[in-house]
Amino acid sequence: MNVSRLFRRKDSQPQIPFAEDKEMQRIAPLADEFLKNVLFDEEPLFISDEATIWDVSSGLDANELSERCLKFYGVPLLPSDFKRSLWGLIEYLHRTRKIKSSSY
Repeated sequence: MNVSRLFRRKDSQPQIPFAEDKEMQRIAPLADEFLKNVLFDEEPLFISDEATIWDVSSGLDANELSERCLKFYGVPLLPSDFKRSLWGLIEYLHRTRKIKSSSY
């Protein structure tokens, strides 16, 4: 495989491939809500679909993140939840919150 071909366009200008962010774009309003209310002290420039919360959060530990999610979404998290993609975690929090609020 010729690696240099991966980084060249037809006009020979260097090109850096980025990871996909289609899912993050699809849930943009939910992601904005999450960043505003849970990761309010972070300002990520780009979040790929492969990113987890650990790729976006720099100074928080699992306990602090769990507390913030519980406070805003009313959803307790397990350590395994932090292994999800960030878009998957955000969708899970949103969906679970809706289920809880509609069951009252």
